[in-house]
Amino acid sequence: MPSNIAEGHGRLSDPLMRTFLAQARGSAYELETQLQLSADLQFLENRNAEDLIGRCNEVSRMLNGLLKTLEA
Repeated sequence: MPSNIAEGHGRLSDPLMRTFLAQARGSAYELETQLQLSADLQFLENRNAEDLIGRCNEVSRMLNGLLKTLEA
């Protein structure tokens, strides 16, 4: 996620920044899925998974906010 944000910022273009922010948001959703699978397979305790999923959701909300500020 941070690499996508950094790359988008480095492109110096709002449309490209939106593209990379959207990719970062997709990565957040992918991570959420992996955390849920880890909990389901008992590789991660449910309470830890819930905490981390909550953090992913917060990052997703922040990315949504950034995307809204760049809407044309």
